[in-house]
Amino acid sequence: MTTSSADANQQHGEEALQMSQPGEVHVVEQQDEKHSADRKEREEDGTTSTSTCCRSPSADSQTENDEEEKSSSPLLPLSVTMQAEPRLMEISNQERDWALRIKRTVEAAPDLDNLPDMMYAHLAIFAQGDLDCAVHRVYNLQEYKKEYKILDSTAQANRLFKRFLFDHFPAFLLNFDFQPELGHSLFVFDFTKADKHYFRCHRKFSEFLHVCYYFCQAMFPNFEVVRKGHLQIVECEGFDPSKNMVDGKIFTRVLSEIHGSYPTVYAQLCMYHTPMSFNLMVALAKRSLPINLLSKLSVGCTFPGRLDQFYGLPTLEAATQRTFNNLNEALRIRYENERTFRLG
Repeated sequence: MTTSSADANQQHGEEALQMSQPGEVHVVEQQDEKHSADRKEREEDGTTSTSTCCRSPSADSQTENDEEEKSSSPLLPLSVTMQAEPRLMEISNQERDWALRIKRTVEAAPDLDNLPDMMYAHLAIFAQGDLDCAVHRVYNLQEYKKEYKILDSTAQANRLFKRFLFDHFPAFLLNFDFQPELGHSLFVFDFTKADKHYFRCHRKFSEFLHVCYYFCQAMFPNFEVVRKGHLQIVECEGFDPSKNMVDGKIFTRVLSEIHGSYPTVYAQLCMYHTPMSFNLMVALAKRSLPINLLSKLSVGCTFPGRLDQFYGLPTLEAATQRTFNNLNEALRIRYENERTFRLG
């Protein structure tokens, strides 16, 4: 894509869609029932919303004016250069203390494998001082990696990304990038390109859960993104339950294995052009969604045209290649940061 073309499309996106700044990211442990009461007090009521733009349910009315000023920058970049900036890896003294507590606990547990210092800090930011929550995630993540033979290898990830993007789900993942002003990572999906029959094959489904780990690693290459959260934008126009509807048991398993293992923080999950059948699926899935994800979910978001018309430029093939390159670059930064970061 030429520079002028990218600028023109970026300007088109700015004029077409204005999105407010996401509110505070609530860090919640999905499976630990001991903290469910505290979570309910901290979170919103967990209802989905229908709107013409994505607004965080937790946005503070006192900062409304500031958010309106920042809303002029859309959360829909076509491409943002990813950099391994040292400032993005800074942590507070409190976060460091939390991370060291997690590290000492894991190192003292004979059934737990040691982790890079970066992951201890990642867990500390995620769990916000809840040691039980963090250690529970360490165990779940360890079992997840054993189950799907994850090597934490960029070469393995490259092969999985390639199969997923070019062979199994072409045109499904429209964009992966970063929103630098707000510190979010960004995924853009076209849900109508999901084939439910793919998930009925045990081998393919296992490979899907395998690649999801590397997606998560790429989503959080630094602590800035861990704090600010991940943004997902999903195109749903043309959703067909007979082709795209994922079995409820499979959907629950994906949520349980991924969101119950990897310390994922969400900023927003915005569903565009959702038909009634999709809204019904979301309503039925409410009980399976983690609280911290449900409170960030918006359905009925709109955009002038399908999102692939904006992101699939100059062609869907070129957009897929751009996404593939960005994923690999973000993952490279993540593993470089894991290699060099030390808690002290």
